[in-house]
Amino acid sequence: MLCWSLWGRRNKQVMESSENKPDVCVAMTNKLLSDFLNAVTVNRPSPPTTGKWEAPGPGEIKVNFDTSVLSNKKCVYIEAIARDHLGRCVAWRKDFHADITDPEHSEALAARLVVELCRSFSWNSCILEADYLRVVQKL
Repeated sequence: MLCWSLWGRRNKQVMESSENKPDVCVAMTNKLLSDFLNAVTVNRPSPPTTGKWEAPGPGEIKVNFDTSVLSNKKCVYIEAIARDHLGRCVAWRKDFHADITDPEHSEALAARLVVELCRSFSWNSCILEADYLRVVQKL
């Protein structure tokens, strides 16, 4: 912006023999910057916040799981993390399945992975958290 303003003031001085005042150049730079910022600023609503993670109670394990479906590659990645009441990671699992693009199918596979994880550690009190409501309701 400053270079543009300096070049513009220089051209005015050469072409129109006008006086080159620094305060005019600064004002022009500020106006150009303001116009630019107004042009590129997009007013978008903030994304909704999901809230802060809450630890499970003592003696409980909370397992969060999610999937990433890559439709163009026809595959799904599954990840799960288990945390204790202090928020410490006590276990995690990840998995990959080819030829799956259906979100509900992938979330069902993730739920099965999480149940198997909990069973493998003989955890009696587990809280499962996921973002795919239809699968969560079926559990």
